[in-house]
Amino acid sequence: SFQVTAGISMSFELSGAARRNRDAARSKKHRLDIDRADLERQIDVQVVTSVKQVTAARTRVALADKAIAVAEDNVRAERASFMAGRSTNFQVMQQQGQLIDARLARGRAVADYHEAVAQLQFLSGVLLEQYRVNVRPHRGEEE
Repeated sequence: SFQVTAGISMSFELSGAARRNRDAARSKKHRLDIDRADLERQIDVQVVTSVKQVTAARTRVALADKAIAVAEDNVRAERASFMAGRSTNFQVMQQQGQLIDARLARGRAVADYHEAVAQLQFLSGVLLEQYRVNVRPHRGEEE
């Protein structure tokens, strides 16, 4: 009697591929950590900038109010000088133009203030909640 045995043996080295995949995953995680930290710093900078813009706009509104008061006093004084014959109607019109410019500057300062507040609310994540805006679709509208 005799006996025959046959066999095939194959081996693949998976450790090199597994090591490369592990290294690639670590590298990707490291890059994502860096990107996340960078985005956090950018948001921090934007928040600080927005807070400063709110403060500056509030100050501009207060200064514009003072400028309007001064311009109104100048218009009254120029009108009185005109009535007394010491001024011309052109000078009165110039003072009225300056008063209009001061009022326009105040309007722009108020608008800038509201824009800065909205930007700060956006960055802090309360903008939609504050104005009760719901961006989620209703159940019947989902597709």
